[in-house]
Amino acid sequence: NHRAALRRLRLRLALRLRCEPAADGPSPLWRGRLSKQGRLSINEEHIDFPTLLAEALDHVWLARDVRAAAEALGVSTSQLCKLLSREPPALAWVNDLRRASGLPPLRV
Repeated sequence: NHRAALRRLRLRLALRLRCEPAADGPSPLWRGRLSKQGRLSINEEHIDFPTLLAEALDHVWLARDVRAAAEALGVSTSQLCKLLSREPPALAWVNDLRRASGLPPLRV
């Protein structure tokens, strides 16, 4: 199935490629998915999910800290952890990053 293959490819790219996030804050796509209360609303099956996941991982990679990344993205730490936990390899990557820094893994 072509659609499923594209989705898997987009998720793989989101997990493996890191870019430095824009200095002016989250992308318009990210801001557009935030509610007025600062909650991120996205279903794992939505076409934008891999893009938002990549942006979240880019911020974690840059900050080397989940709390700082969440703040930069305008969401709570628990909201960011929830997003990461929806894609287990993403959460594993963040936990590997944390272990390398001597921090305990996230428990979600």
